[in-house]
Amino acid sequence: MLGHSGGEDPGGRFPPQVGRLAVVGLVLATAFIGARTVLRPATFGERGHYRSAALTAVTSLETHFAGREECEPCHAPIVDRKSASYHRGLACEVCHGAQAAHVASPIENTPPHPPESCSACHGEIARTKAVSYHAQLPCTRCHEADRRHVTSPRGFRPTRPAARDFCGQCHAQGATSAPEIPRIDLGTHYPRDMCWQCHYPHHPEAN
Repeated sequence: MLGHSGGEDPGGRFPPQVGRLAVVGLVLATAFIGARTVLRPATFGERGHYRSAALTAVTSLETHFAGREECEPCHAPIVDRKSASYHRGLACEVCHGAQAAHVASPIENTPPHPPESCSACHGEIARTKAVSYHAQLPCTRCHEADRRHVTSPRGFRPTRPAARDFCGQCHAQGATSAPEIPRIDLGTHYPRDMCWQCHYPHHPEAN
């Protein structure tokens, strides 16, 4: 009679590790079902794969934006000019702000003509700058922009500092800025390069 190898089960039973895995799977499935029962919103799935009570919550919010369909009937000449400009793909309220109040009462609520801030057009830069060391500085602290930049952005581009001394107002040794601001020796710290060639001022890492 031939003997069997040590890794086989002569009785045809499952190896013991299979049972352990089955127990782990059962525990995980039970935990998932329990968590789903506890965490699932009461109205989830009533009208689809979302919480139907969210519809009531959203419709009860105050309306701020009107939509371009409300702007076009009264501002047809502007719409025509905009359609042929670099701004043709932008909604009116991107630059002029939410205007539901203006639609409801045009005389009492007049929209502003230039954007209220640079972030209206330069949102990506503004979001990056908001988490940088320069977050509290207004854009105009480092950039000068002709008012015509608003209506002709490519024709009148904003300027940027042309000399290292500008950054030195805050970062040079002996500057009177806050003590936690990093200082450098402008005369010896890569004097042939502009500061922003290595330290992009909008980035969080620029210090």
